[in-house]
Amino acid sequence: MVITLDSIDLKDLGIGDYLSIDPEISDLVKAINIFGIKTTASCQGHLNRGHPFPWVGIWPPYNPKYNDKRLEEFYRLIEKYNSQNCANWIFEKTWLHPKIESKSKEELKELQEDTKRLAVYIVSNIYQS
Repeated sequence: MVITLDSIDLKDLGIGDYLSIDPEISDLVKAINIFGIKTTASCQGHLNRGHPFPWVGIWPPYNPKYNDKRLEEFYRLIEKYNSQNCANWIFEKTWLHPKIESKSKEELKELQEDTKRLAVYIVSNIYQS
């Protein structure tokens, strides 16, 4: 069975307030939840408030000291994605976000587009991890 992001509805993933998820981050939120990692919050990023990059809150936080196999698999998958793409995504406590901050609408749009590429990458690797 092939899972596509278009075939998954956020409410079917059991995400509480799925109506308030920003459209430019929703594919990544879907992909992370499909992978089996719980998301807690997200934002598509804004230049005039909040953070100038898209981000997703995850739970539990990634910590290599703990033996959470699924989270470790997810971390390795993000590292592999980073090795093949320009935008490097990092884990910072309970956040997953790009390493760079956008300074213009064009840069923010590129980071938002990368959330979609990362989401497709995650879903396409679910059965390989």
